[in-house]
Amino acid sequence: MTNGDYNTIYRIAVINAHQVYHACCIGDRPPHIVALHESLRNPSVGDWVLEWTRLRKGGMEPEGAALGRLIAHGWESVTATDTGNLLWDEYWYLETPSGACVRWSNADFIRVLDEPFRYSGEPETHCADKIAAKRQWAEDAAARHSVDLAAIKKAPGAPATNGT
Repeated sequence: MTNGDYNTIYRIAVINAHQVYHACCIGDRPPHIVALHESLRNPSVGDWVLEWTRLRKGGMEPEGAALGRLIAHGWESVTATDTGNLLWDEYWYLETPSGACVRWSNADFIRVLDEPFRYSGEPETHCADKIAAKRQWAEDAAARHSVDLAAIKKAPGAPATNGT
């Protein structure tokens, strides 16, 4: 695959993820669209994800947005230099399609569908083996990239992290 092919596929994935997410945001949605929207908004480890912050703020251009598989998502405490107050910083570890590990903070991510979304009348469910395979992939990726999964935590009062 050439760089041009990769860039084309990347652009298609970003545009489609963006459009699917926005299509789920319309008012008075049927239950299956609500479930799809929640699935996109709450990626789990092992899912393909797209950095959403720049697209949400700046439109459709995918340049600079991150696309990869989620290794870990969590919070870390930092002390403000000016006040000494304890603050919480949300961060995301991704493995990019090229195999690099990147750490993002101050960003939002959405899930990119890598298989058809199935709605069963309940929140989205996958077979236990698929969930286990995604978690195993994330553990293996964390080991490959020396990501300390034991250090990843939820902040008190912070949104729940998925899959960690």
